[in-house]
Amino acid sequence: MGIHDIKTNKGTRDAVLITGASSGIGLELARIFAKHKHDLVLVARREKRLREVADTLIRQYAVSVQVIPADLSASEAPQRIHKEVLALGLDIGILVNNAGFGNMGRFDQIDPARELALVQVNVAAMLHLSHLFIGDFMGRGGGRILNVSSVTAFSPGPLMSNYYASKAYGVSLSLGLREELKKLGICVCVLCPGVTLTEFFDSAEMSNSGLSSGRLSGVMTAQQVAEKAYQGLMANKALIVPGFKNKCLVFLSRIFSRRLAGKLSKQLNKSR
Repeated sequence: MGIHDIKTNKGTRDAVLITGASSGIGLELARIFAKHKHDLVLVARREKRLREVADTLIRQYAVSVQVIPADLSASEAPQRIHKEVLALGLDIGILVNNAGFGNMGRFDQIDPARELALVQVNVAAMLHLSHLFIGDFMGRGGGRILNVSSVTAFSPGPLMSNYYASKAYGVSLSLGLREELKKLGICVCVLCPGVTLTEFFDSAEMSNSGLSSGRLSGVMTAQQVAEKAYQGLMANKALIVPGFKNKCLVFLSRIFSRRLAGKLSKQLNKSR
């Protein structure tokens, strides 16, 4: 494993590193950044898929794309990614911490190894990569971070308790870092989408839940979410919540007691 350099004409804007870039919101963000002539470093587990994505983006947008196959559930992955980016001589100006997954089920019945892997990917990897690249941003006089969280960050989540908690961490960390770093020219934004048409439901084994994308009308596509995310990041918006329904969910979460919000979440997360 390592860097697989795919060369083409150099882009004209800050290079962007995106984790979880092989599908879903991460893939759509890669397309949007490429469309706007940003060079890319794409990170995900699926090397073949990453290379296919890179080839397509190069043909369509004539930007430089590097791919780094990496499993962020491994604690050493962020450090290795950062070292390989430095070896490329790339000046990363935007970090997108998009990688993440969920587990569904009663807490005591889920394999603890899988729950710990979730924390490593959704929490620890985001923290570690942010720390590494913030150091680089300070050296270059600024940069941007987009952390991908969820509307679930604002509520307890019975039957997905660890996942909801990991997303709450992402929001809290992002908003805290934003205040710490803004005078240093570093912008930190957090994206909180709701239910989105991606592979998430299958990987979380929740295709039969009340939240399943196939059971809800008006679900946003990954492309729609990514467009809103890009716009919000470029506008330096602290909290990016795409879609009217999702904005309503966040607003209501501030009105309902956490106990009531938890009960409603449990009903949605139950298998149908």
